[in-house]
Amino acid sequence: MYETPYMLSARDGQIIEAVYQYHYLTVEQVTRLFFSKKSSHYASEYLKRLADNKYLFRFPRPDSTRGNKLFIYTLASKGITYLKQIGKDHEVYFRPGDTPPSFEHLKHELAVNDFLISASLLPKCEPAITLHDLKTGWQLTHTPLKVRVQNDTITVVADGFLDFRYQVGSGLSTGYHKSVPPLTRGTREDRLRVGGESLCVVPNPLIQLS
Repeated sequence: MYETPYMLSARDGQIIEAVYQYHYLTVEQVTRLFFSKKSSHYASEYLKRLADNKYLFRFPRPDSTRGNKLFIYTLASKGITYLKQIGKDHEVYFRPGDTPPSFEHLKHELAVNDFLISASLLPKCEPAITLHDLKTGWQLTHTPLKVRVQNDTITVVADGFLDFRYQVGSGLSTGYHKSVPPLTRGTREDRLRVGGESLCVVPNPLIQLS
């Protein structure tokens, strides 16, 4: 029997791109990115449809109980094909049938994503700030940072990188960067609170990354 192909909605595409960006996402994290606080059931429905149609793959977090599974979503074959069609290449880290990543690895990845998601939502509560660029750990493996530490230059792959732009004066913009873990150096430091996290930002001219 012929089945009508699943047609991706605009929201479907946004969710697939978010999973591309963050690599592993939970229902709660997708809710924070795209839905209101009390709409996790909508996020769950979108994710389940995308998994059922092979755009995403889901697996239970290793520490979740049998009757109360917390699912983690990552890219599946059709999702990767879709991304290639819109010009985004992706290196597959985990395929159905592979042994799932360890609990400690997933715990770390999800914690970093929580922080990065909180940072990405900062412009919604402070319009003077825009997020110019966000990179996650897997993206940074291809562009490691060179950092000056006293008289040495070391190569570091951070867990994430954020480039904020803050409106000052007559519409001029100053760049603020944050690496996770912090890789900034300088004499002046500002701090913002993002989702309960202390976000250290240092004005662009004071940063030494090479």
